[in-house]
Amino acid sequence: MAWAGLRPFTWLATALVAAVGVVAGPSSVAAQPADQITPLGPDTGRGVDRYQMVVGPGGSFWELGVSHLPLLALEQGDLKAVTLIEQAWRAQYPGRTPNDVRPDDSFVLEVPNGTFVARSQVRQSDRLIFDSFGGDQLTTFPRDPVIAYRLRRAGLEGRAEVLINGGQASAVEEARRIYDVDSPDFLQVRTVRGALQERTTKITLDLTKKYLDDFRNYRDRAVRVERTPDGLTAYAFDRTDQDNPFVRIEDAIGDETDPGNFPRLCRIAFYRDGTVRRYLITESGDSLATLSRPDNAAWTKVLPSWQEWLPGQAEALPPFTPAISSAGVLLPGRILVIAYRPRSSQASPQPTRTAAGGSSLDCLGVPLGLLLVAGLAFGMRRSVASD
Repeated sequence: MAWAGLRPFTWLATALVAAVGVVAGPSSVAAQPADQITPLGPDTGRGVDRYQMVVGPGGSFWELGVSHLPLLALEQGDLKAVTLIEQAWRAQYPGRTPNDVRPDDSFVLEVPNGTFVARSQVRQSDRLIFDSFGGDQLTTFPRDPVIAYRLRRAGLEGRAEVLINGGQASAVEEARRIYDVDSPDFLQVRTVRGALQERTTKITLDLTKKYLDDFRNYRDRAVRVERTPDGLTAYAFDRTDQDNPFVRIEDAIGDETDPGNFPRLCRIAFYRDGTVRRYLITESGDSLATLSRPDNAAWTKVLPSWQEWLPGQAEALPPFTPAISSAGVLLPGRILVIAYRPRSSQASPQPTRTAAGGSSLDCLGVPLGLLLVAGLAFGMRRSVASD
């Protein structure tokens, strides 16, 4: 076969470009194949889904595989989809050769239960969108050698899987496409940069949140923005905005994606539950014991419901490498996140206690009960003496 030597993923990208002409044309065009496919339902006993396929004018195994089994080709190799189609056709026409495919040839395709089988295609600018009979949606980027696909499964709303091919590419540009944002945050860019260093990587997206850096999801809801004496930009949020976890953020990261450009203290986040988180770039000679000390006087001005915080605890910040070694030593040049929890409120003084700490039943420092006992004994002695 002429396509047997093509590199994985290259075959499919080339085929999609040729099949639907993504190089030019309107931004959104339906690209329905000339062939026909009809679901026949699952065979649960054999664990397969069955489809009736009819070859259209000029149809071939190649076009059928590209049009209806794109995910299979991407994940299991270039020839898998083509071979599956060819085997199904041979079962129906055992006396003919693959070069003798004819219009209106009809045969049954059987694939494992749950296999993505496309019922439609739509071209949008630089991408192709396939919708399956099972309700899944697959988006491919034929001209992008990095992003193999983006897959949304039916029943898993708010989630998407992205398969990334490693290689030399701009992590910022690829993060824009993968997360569908104009200005990706530093966590998104770091995630993509790590994926580019691997041969293939599959990452899961939370579609309910635009950014991985949670602050970026709420930044535009700030009611006041100002500069702090430390040179950070402070974002104050409405205290009645209850679904916003933040009260105030003092930030120096902004839209920067390279931690090498972050200042020493790059963020302080104040949360509604009283938690405070500090983001720092570690330096040689840093001590976790010193950095974990809370700044009670300053923080109670922002969170007046609390007066004291416990010593901070270091937290991980995926996908970045931890700032603390296995031996518990701070590593310089890393992002360190320290979380400070508010100390529980102290019990109010009991109203029966005096300022000096004695009981209200004290008299000149002697418990009143003891005085009563002594007085009673003295009275009894006098009574006995008089008798």
